[in-house]
Amino acid sequence: MSDQSEAKTTDRRVNVKISSQVHGLVVKAASDLGMPVKTYTEAALRFFATRKLDPTGFKEGDTARVLTHLEKGINRVLSYMVTQEKHLLHQLFLELINTRIVCEILLSNLHKLSDLSAEEESKLREYNQQYLSGRKASILQQYEDKQKPS
Repeated sequence: MSDQSEAKTTDRRVNVKISSQVHGLVVKAASDLGMPVKTYTEAALRFFATRKLDPTGFKEGDTARVLTHLEKGINRVLSYMVTQEKHLLHQLFLELINTRIVCEILLSNLHKLSDLSAEEESKLREYNQQYLSGRKASILQQYEDKQKPS
């Protein structure tokens, strides 16, 4: 007898009567998701209760509208990122390439600078300018090759 009274005090379930039409929807939805009706029902109730949402305020098609707005927002963000890459980031990338090339030139010629005549210095500048143009084209080609889908 003590087991029965103990079960009654710890068991706080409440029975709620719902229409057979709604019950059919719940059974089908739970079945489609491969879960028991109890689990599905508790999850649905918990969803609305924890978010303080009014379940009567949702209309059929609301989910589709939300997903459409979400998809549009994602597309805007991606479009913005592509625009940034094409314009601003591409220019920054070109500047980075120029900086890298200049550093390569400086490092390769640093030890020679003090011993050069004016004519040799002029030839070196011309060589460096040609090297810069060729190296820039080479780096850009490597970058474009990496961007191409395999």
